[in-house]
Parts: sequence; structure tokens; C-alpha cells
Amino acid sequence: MPLSYPDDKSIVDLYTAGIQAMFELTGGQIRGKKGALAERIAEAIVRLAWRELGAEEDRLTVKKQTQPIYIDENYVKTLKHGYLRHDIRQNKDKYIYEIEFDRAVEIDNRFVLGVECKAFTDQTMFKRSLKEFELTLHLLFPELLFCIFQLENGLGGDYGDVSNPKQLGSGSTHTLISHSPTESLEIITLLDGNHNPNKKIHTREHFKNLPTKNVAVCVSKFRDMLADFV
Repeated sequence: MPLSYPDDKSIVDLYTAGIQAMFELTGGQIRGKKGALAERIAEAIVRLAWRELGAEEDRLTVKKQTQPIYIDENYVKTLKHGYLRHDIRQNKDKYIYEIEFDRAVEIDNRFVLGVECKAFTDQTMFKRSLKEFELTLHLLFPELLFCIFQLENGLGGDYGDVSNPKQLGSGSTHTLISHSPTESLEIITLLDGNHNPNKKIHTREHFKNLPTKNVAVCVSKFRDMLADFV
């Protein structure tokens, strides 16, 4: 359940309780719970940012959303095997790729911001997200804004320097973005430092505290993204 009236402290409490509940878990359980926690925190931060803008809360909807991408007929025409062309045309409902947004932010029922939520984001994950963002812009929502929200930085650079107002990011990440139409992409990190696979934050000895100032920084970034929709 989302936090009804989130503030900086309640988001810190949500993070702390969520991570500490993983101390005794193992394997795949942790991966799923970390992802779900990142989604809940991102939603709480979006709701707080919207409220700080002074906007009416009933105008805002934040939810998981799936959008279908259908096969391109121009591609079908180029296929050399007639049996494959025939099958695609007879069974178009099977030839679909579904794009899932961990959190879709709607203002006045208009989808304005897609948020991908990760425990951490490495370059492989980032490339997949970037391709899905490109497809979304090209085929579905040409004005949509995008954000990757990560608990820890896995992209290199200084994305884990949360309070730095002049983050440079990482060279490889900017290079990939430069070859895509997603100039509006924002990368937001919650925790200081970088993801270390040998020091997992869901273990007692490597648990990272979340300072309230980090929450405030993240709220400010979402506030900037949503300001034009107030």
C-alpha cells in the first residue's frame, strides 16, 4: 500500500523497515522485495513532490502500467518465409511486446512520466530501459518524460553523490543517451555511494542508512519534472 501522506521521515522509515525485513531472507526473495520497495519509495516521493508543488492530490495517479507494442507490418513484408508472414498476419495478438512501467505518473488522466524503479541499475539494465523508452516515444507517447529511480548507483560516475547539485553522471551513460531520443531522461539515486555486490545493503553488516536530506534531494528532482503540469 502507498503511504497516504508521505513526508521525508516516513519515506526514511519505509526504506529502513523494508531493508531490515530482508536481513533474514535469501536468494530470489530479496530481489523481488528490493524491486517492490524501490517502487513504493518512488511512488511516495512522487506524491510528496506533487503535494509540495501545491497541486490537488486527486489530479495525481501513480500506478504500475503495461503498454503493448505491436509488430511492424513493414518488417513482416520483408520476411522471406511465407509461412512466417502468414502466421503473423493470422495471429497478430501473439506478436506483441509488452512494456511495463514500474510507476506510471498521470496528471488529470494524462500519462506524463514513466518511472523505472531498480535496486541498482547496471549498463545492461540501462540499455534495455533506454530501448523501451525509445519505443514508447516512437509508437505511443511522443511527449512522455522518463526517470530511472535506483536505490543504489550501478551506472558508474557520480550518480551516487546524491547531494551534489552538479552531477556529471557517467561517460558511457551519457553516450548511450546521446544516441537516443530520450533527452528528458532523469537518473535519480536514493543512497550515497555505489552498489557493491560484495557489500549488499540488505545484510546487517552492510546496511546503509538513508539520510532525510537524500529524500529531500530526490523530491526536489521529481518536483522539477512535474512542475509544468501543475
